[in-house]
Amino acid sequence: MPARRNEAVRVRRFFAVAVLAFAVAAPPAPGEAIVPATPAPSASPSPTAAPSGRRDANLAFVQGSADVSIKASRSYDAQDDAVSSNGLEVLVVHLTWTNDTGLDIVPRVDRFEFVDAIARQYAGVDTGDVALIGISNYAGVVKRGESHDYTIGFRVPQNVAGRIIYDTSI
Repeated sequence: MPARRNEAVRVRRFFAVAVLAFAVAAPPAPGEAIVPATPAPSASPSPTAAPSGRRDANLAFVQGSADVSIKASRSYDAQDDAVSSNGLEVLVVHLTWTNDTGLDIVPRVDRFEFVDAIARQYAGVDTGDVALIGISNYAGVVKRGESHDYTIGFRVPQNVAGRIIYDTSI
């Protein structure tokens, strides 16, 4: 059985690298530039430390957009089922959003979206999982040109790569 598990891990890693390569090769949407993230200091030096399933997310897998700057990210095992793995993780991202919409608005967490390499969109959340306990975001008006920090979770498949955008449509 251990040989099968190692093989599954290698296959997952292969697909993660392939998705990352596709995401890097894919051109950004019109009007959006991909901004490389700079890692923030980590409280945990080991990427797989902590028995809670927490691990530092590789910032190469999470990129910002023209109005989103990534400060740090961590991934946690999703807490849907304590007995078996569901293949999902909660990606918690600390980011700075700059209001470039031309209007004074109150941003909503669910308008932040994680878009993977094949254009699947995952809406941002700040409640509903153990990894999100204690998250509190600014809920006031953000004037044109102002920036605010937000901490947002995304329920995504494990080892997925993509970028974060703020969706102003609707």
